[in-house]
Amino acid sequence: MPKIMPVSVSLVAVLWGLITGVYSSIQIGGLFPRGADQEYSAFRVGMLLYSTSEFRLTPHIDNLEVANSFAVTNACK
Repeated sequence: MPKIMPVSVSLVAVLWGLITGVYSSIQIGGLFPRGADQEYSAFRVGMLLYSTSEFRLTPHIDNLEVANSFAVTNACK
């Protein structure tokens, strides 16, 4: 019984945050190789189509060199 109380309190806090709009902006990332203009445009159009007034999707886009594995690793952090 004591373990149920903290879980229910956490669940109530998360639901309250969703109701009050704390999480109204959702960031979605995209990693594209340089010169991938069509993929980049399709990603942006998809973000605009599925963004709503309740949950605004915010794109975070990086164009990286494919051969540079360190840039890809650092972009994902």
